[in-house]
Amino acid sequence: MKLGSNLRRFDRELVEKTLCQIAEIEAARVVSDDHGGISELHILSTPGKGPKQLARDVESTLAAKFGISIDHRIVSIAQIASEDSDKNSRVPDRVRIEGITTESSSSQVKIIVRLAFKQSQASGESSGSVPGFARARLVAEATIKAIQVIFPDLTLALEDISVSKLGNHKVVITCLSAISIGESKSYAGVAIIQHDQDHAVVKSVLNAINRRLGAWRKKLISAELDT
Repeated sequence: MKLGSNLRRFDRELVEKTLCQIAEIEAARVVSDDHGGISELHILSTPGKGPKQLARDVESTLAAKFGISIDHRIVSIAQIASEDSDKNSRVPDRVRIEGITTESSSSQVKIIVRLAFKQSQASGESSGSVPGFARARLVAEATIKAIQVIFPDLTLALEDISVSKLGNHKVVITCLSAISIGESKSYAGVAIIQHDQDHAVVKSVLNAINRRLGAWRKKLISAELDT
């Protein structure tokens, strides 16, 4: 038996989807062995946590969610640099996804999005009818509400959201308007749908605002000092 595998069979796509819900993980690929266990785990992540810590998070998630025990040596992690940092800069603070919950009835769905920023956590919710494209808008609106709990001086509004095919991938494109210290601008965020569209919608919203957080916070601090 290969290193780190076990006899417990698993749903590969569900495992990959679950691992992608870990904040720093952009993509996950599971390779199974002849016994139905995991022989290799390939992770593509953003900076934020060291590879050892991220590997421990992967181990803990598999054990808690699926009862799967692996050896950390089968986990291969590649980190990609964020657009607003280089090798010599500190990784910026970013809003992270903590969870997405759905409560459904016969004609309505309520989406609850939980986010974290440093030591702060917040949730936002949005309710509406369930058919088709309306769900993506509900998820985006719930995400915006959670962001505004964390940053009450920042006003965000959803301009538009679309799900499109780009090459071999389906992507979510979100356009937001943001008002900070009297200045209004529009921003767009894009996220590839790996396994779960809701997760991609939240990421597209965060991708639209995360790179601007540093500049917005500096403006807010300067405005407070001037008053």
